[in-house]
Amino acid sequence: LHSFPTRRSSDLLPEAQALALLRMLIGARVDQEPQAARTLVGHCARLPLALRIAAELAVSSPDVPLSDLVADLTDVQTRLDLLAAGDDPYTAVRTVLSWSYRSLDPAEQRTLRLLGLHPGREFDPASVAVLVDTTPWQARRLVDSLVRAHLVERTQARRYQMHDLLRVYAADLAEQEVPQEEQEAALRRLFDYFVRSASLAMDSIFPQEKARRPTIPATAGPPPIEFAAIDQAIQWLEVERATLLSVAARIAETSWAAYATALSATLYRFLDVYGYFDDAVTLHASAVQAARHLHDGAAEARALHNLGSVYQRLGRYRTAADYLEQALSLAQRSAVADVTAFALSDLGLVQLLLGELEPALGNLERALHLFEELDDLTGQGSVLNNMGLALKRLDRLEESLDHMQRSLVLFQTTKDRPRQGYALNDVGVIFAQSARYEEALQHHTEALAVARETGDRALEAAALNGLGNARLALGTAELVQELHDEALAIATTIGDRYEQAQALEGLAELHESLRQHE
Repeated sequence: LHSFPTRRSSDLLPEAQALALLRMLIGARVDQEPQAARTLVGHCARLPLALRIAAELAVSSPDVPLSDLVADLTDVQTRLDLLAAGDDPYTAVRTVLSWSYRSLDPAEQRTLRLLGLHPGREFDPASVAVLVDTTPWQARRLVDSLVRAHLVERTQARRYQMHDLLRVYAADLAEQEVPQEEQEAALRRLFDYFVRSASLAMDSIFPQEKARRPTIPATAGPPPIEFAAIDQAIQWLEVERATLLSVAARIAETSWAAYATALSATLYRFLDVYGYFDDAVTLHASAVQAARHLHDGAAEARALHNLGSVYQRLGRYRTAADYLEQALSLAQRSAVADVTAFALSDLGLVQLLLGELEPALGNLERALHLFEELDDLTGQGSVLNNMGLALKRLDRLEESLDHMQRSLVLFQTTKDRPRQGYALNDVGVIFAQSARYEEALQHHTEALAVARETGDRALEAAALNGLGNARLALGTAELVQELHDEALAIATTIGDRYEQAQALEGLAELHESLRQHE
């Protein structure tokens, strides 16, 4: 944030258009003082952003001659010594911003300075209130004042952002004018607010997994967001997702690094279910970096496990196995039983996907024993389902079906809808492989309903592929193309290479059945 972007000639208006924009913004004063207007356009380097800000100052002082305002701007530019920066027109923006900044009241100036610390490209009054340490109502009033000064802009209802150059300027103001202690207090409030709100959102969406997430202690800081419904929690996470990732990346090697590991452990399931695999890689890599900075072996093992699981989702199995083996080794050294069990389970899944079936079953059996000792029903269900997949590949279909149905019962017991969907879909695959196509169709249909109910994009692709395969096996080619096409589109969007391959294979079998061999 501490250097201006490279000049782009497309940002600059021809002088005539710049004067026309200024005339539209401040009216007849442009024609009454044409020389002053041209000088003002020159000071603004014909940049629309700078012209809007300068025009706002002119409008707010209707009785002051334009020439006096231009003289004041010239004084600011001289004092900042910006002319020494050469002919880069972006230097003019800083001059105009400094001129505009002086017109703000002290509370507005402080808000702009502290916004320079905000890690998100967008923000809402709630996070501004936390940053500035005021009420949401007062924060909204302050931000709306900055909107009127063209220093902040609305993007949608109750959401705001700053132009990149304004973010640079605000960050510089924070660096130069906000004491270090005040910066640290503001950021601690903000990070605490984001992590606690994210934890409450996850509790709303996945209540059955609350015990798996890190405990976020209550603090004396501003209260987190309270979510009245699951949809509200999902929407908040969707809207703030980029900011939460930015927070983790920003603090990975700072005194706040524990917030990065907490975000990784908290948001893991959300990013997985909703198919944000690339974001998950970014977040969990930041958490690994943060855990190493903290010398926290347990947190590092958890983040490495999360990273390995995401690479499995992306179909990068060797990379996934490497991270999971690192997680397993570190979890065992750190005596973290739950992470050891997770790492064994997911390593077994990756090994079976690589065709290493005997080692896979060995690790899955070890994981199952650990989850039984931990009395973790969700873990047991996941392992049983993965064991069923391995047994399917060994053509032990009755054993496979038994494991998967036991898994489904466990997920029904814990009321874990997303995992119920995966178990239903995998049972459907076994039924199809056993030539029980009507039962397969029924289970894939139920899995698709769960996927759409929970928003699980990867499960949706898998269920659509299963439906396409079952319909074709029943001799009903109708809709098969559409099912696999939709699955392929979803899997491509989220980066799920396994389901992309399943869709392409399904389409190939459809065309083969239609004698369209090429």
